[in-house]
Amino acid sequence: MTNEERDSFGNLILLCKPHHEMVDKIDPDSYPVSTLSKWKHERETSGQASLNEIKNVTEERLQEMISEAVEVRDEQLQGALDRFQEVDSEAANVLRGLVGEFNDVRQNASFLDTDSISLLDQATRKLSHLEDTAELLHESAKDLEGLHDSTHSLNVATKNLNTVQARMHDLHSLADDLKKTAAKLEEFR
Repeated sequence: MTNEERDSFGNLILLCKPHHEMVDKIDPDSYPVSTLSKWKHERETSGQASLNEIKNVTEERLQEMISEAVEVRDEQLQGALDRFQEVDSEAANVLRGLVGEFNDVRQNASFLDTDSISLLDQATRKLSHLEDTAELLHESAKDLEGLHDSTHSLNVATKNLNTVQARMHDLHSLADDLKKTAAKLEEFR
């Protein structure tokens, strides 16, 4: 490959820092071109045209794109928290407080280190399940309405509540991650 081909978006595969180091430095022989190409194809097939258009993006346009992505993420998070409010208002309020604190720090921080970004990424992924959790709880409540008529409804509701319990465990873990992130971000103030 020429340097231009090597540096093109067509050759780019986005990995987190630990996996980037594993693939490029620690154990590159375990990741042949065929494996990396397969990963890239699986992750980017639908967005390849968009990536190819990025090569002429200015710093200003990139900042706009990042801001737009953050706005969409914030709207999704707010919607998930609104739905979660119906399930567990206390936990939803705790998460809202953490999100508010994060937003305050984000507005005042001039940079984030890779560890903080990684923690935020993990927390965001865990929050994405709030929508499913609220729906499961709602379905469980509807199933319980006819409890006197059917033991089947009780079994279905129990399974749904077990799933909700597992998701709640994830939320507690997320809250811990957000607390850690908030603490790390507080250090940057």
